[in-house]
Amino acid sequence: MFRGDPQHTGVYPDSKIPAGKLKWSFETGNKIRSAPVLHAGTLYIGSNDGHLYALDAQTGKPKWKCQAAGAVASSPAVYRDTVFFEAGDAAIHAVDARTGRERWTVKTGMPIPPDPKLMSNGKWEFEHSSPVIADATLYIGSADGNIYALDPATGKRKWVFKTAGRVRATPAVADAVVYAGSMDGNLYALDAASGALKWKFKTAGNQYFPLGEVQSTPAVGEGAVFFGARDGALYAVEVATGKLRWRADQENFSWVIGGPAIYKAMVIVGTSDAQDIKAYDAKTGQVKWQAKSPEPANVFASPVVVGNTLYVGDFYGTMLWLNADTGRLLGVFATDERIVSSAVVSNGVLYFGGEDDCVYAIE
Repeated sequence: MFRGDPQHTGVYPDSKIPAGKLKWSFETGNKIRSAPVLHAGTLYIGSNDGHLYALDAQTGKPKWKCQAAGAVASSPAVYRDTVFFEAGDAAIHAVDARTGRERWTVKTGMPIPPDPKLMSNGKWEFEHSSPVIADATLYIGSADGNIYALDPATGKRKWVFKTAGRVRATPAVADAVVYAGSMDGNLYALDAASGALKWKFKTAGNQYFPLGEVQSTPAVGEGAVFFGARDGALYAVEVATGKLRWRADQENFSWVIGGPAIYKAMVIVGTSDAQDIKAYDAKTGQVKWQAKSPEPANVFASPVVVGNTLYVGDFYGTMLWLNADTGRLLGVFATDERIVSSAVVSNGVLYFGGEDDCVYAIE
């Protein structure tokens, strides 16, 4: 699933480190903002051309594709023999992992319309909420403002929780609690079994983005939930109480859109206008290191860590790899357009999508 596990720590337990050689690429019909998911030798990834693709992970050859009535900017999840994803057709889809044939579709409500008075009026919402599977339940947010808990076998609703904003962030699940951010500026902690509200945390907001919209997928670890917002802050909130542990404000009110990675008691995330990647002490919020790419650019993708190497793409179209302990730049792989898709690493191969319409495998 997106970020590898329900806690979204972004750390992959692989023993081989990709070094930058192109293994294969595959061209779709439009921009790719979905993050890939790898399962049993098959890479699943969505495209804004309205298809979910299943590719052979070794060769990049297509196995199948299935079509939705809208862009697939959601990252898929695989559970047993079914692939789940959300599309721009206001629906959650379940398809057979081997054939791509539809198993069920659940219609959501129509998207909450953007407020034209706000600067955040629907722009820059590149990635959509992705399904998370935990304890035999599928959790996902929707642009209709709801967070859904569904039976993955049938699509039947277990519960629905309504927020006041579009839900673009992917929920995180840890210790029977669902953590979900909304464009209404709240992070919600919900009982995973019932959907009952345990607590909610409101971001501070600023003069440009008074709601403090939460577009960043939360990560759970070190006793806290970490997430960013459009008010230019990275937040650390105690999981037990919903109380603020610390808040780190970014330069130039830079958005924090990507989900943080949690590595060795550090929280690592990229920013928008500040065009950097920072690592913070998970307990105190103190900056441990700060890095920029050779051609500084906004970072919307979520970083991933393998061993002590961190991978993240940027708006210059560069996939960077850095030393996760120090932030030292180790290498780059250049594409032709922005990279919003977050990467996945397995068996020494790095997979990601680009806004140049291509899926890449780097070995």
